[in-house]
Amino acid sequence: MIQQASLNENPWCTIGDFNVITSVEEELGEEHYNMGKSMDFIEVIEACGLLDFCFIGHKFTWSNKRGINHRIWKRLDRAMANYSWFVKIPQTTMNHLPSTGSDRCPLLMEMVSTTTDHTRYFRFLNCWVDSPHFLEMLKHVRRKK
Repeated sequence: MIQQASLNENPWCTIGDFNVITSVEEELGEEHYNMGKSMDFIEVIEACGLLDFCFIGHKFTWSNKRGINHRIWKRLDRAMANYSWFVKIPQTTMNHLPSTGSDRCPLLMEMVSTTTDHTRYFRFLNCWVDSPHFLEMLKHVRRKK
């Protein structure tokens, strides 16, 4: 995946159950989470130049469904895309739908592609600031102009 990402400038995304979190804010209820478990995943995200989609809905996508005193919530399912995706398909929305009997919340991606060139007005989403690639992405945009 890393080699493909470095060779491909076309828009692409990945969606799924990655079974790992990227920060302690993505879990609730577990004591002493070891972030060392997440480092390989975070390195792949950075090497591929992926950015998390902003989402609507519940913050956590998985629960162990145990009793209230032993319940654990985590964001194990996610959608990410490269910078080209956000340029070519900026209208993409990601929804974390309510769980209906499963231990997972389904993800719903909706997108509208535009093929016409028109004036693009500046849009700023606060969630981009949370991305570790935010400043790097800004430098990349500045170089292209």
